[in-house]
Amino acid sequence: MFKAKFLLTVFLIVFVLVLTPGVSSGGAGSPPEITYVDFPKEISADGTPVQGTVGFRDSNGGLLKAIFAVAAADDFQPFEVDLSSFQGQEEGGFSFEISTTSSQKVTLNLTLLDQEGNASPSVLFTFEPIQACQSWSRTFGGSDWDWGYSVQQTSDDGYILFGSTCSYGAGKSDFWLIKTYPQGNKQWSRTFGGSEDDRGYSVQQASDGGYILLGITESYSAGGRDFRLIKYCPEE
Repeated sequence: MFKAKFLLTVFLIVFVLVLTPGVSSGGAGSPPEITYVDFPKEISADGTPVQGTVGFRDSNGGLLKAIFAVAAADDFQPFEVDLSSFQGQEEGGFSFEISTTSSQKVTLNLTLLDQEGNASPSVLFTFEPIQACQSWSRTFGGSDWDWGYSVQQTSDDGYILFGSTCSYGAGKSDFWLIKTYPQGNKQWSRTFGGSEDDRGYSVQQASDGGYILLGITESYSAGGRDFRLIKYCPEE
């Protein structure tokens, strides 16, 4: 009789433990799980925040935070998202925002941490910032005729412009070289020529940072018009 009562008591204790609400079959030590990460593979590199979402499953209902560690990138900072408002919730999703002005590809290592210190298996995701095209226009010239014939983006993301000017210089028309900042504002300019007609047609940036110019000249010709090649190394 005593043995039967003992077995019945044990059975009732086990039965109550199994059916008591809030006690998970995974136990207090079960780590959270990341079910999905939704974030674009490309974002604009103009600093505009881009939203992503993460799905989770947590049998303990005790999420603490999401840790976004940097797995690959030199100029991107790690960050965290507070998930304490999701305590008591065993399944769901949360949002996060990322912005950058760098064009470097970034790989992040995402981990979820709960109140007990359990960490989810990490999930890697990668995105690439894309430089957005910005439209603008600039005008260069004076009171007389001025022509632009050649333009090239320079190694500092500015632009080098080359053409001819009747507004500035020493003669009828001169070579006119203009260097701009990335947004097209003038950084410096220089004219080349003599007392006659000199016209610049082509410019290229050289490997040493200088510029190679090509045009036609009457000021320095052996007769009529000759072409003129100039290598120019700016002081700034």
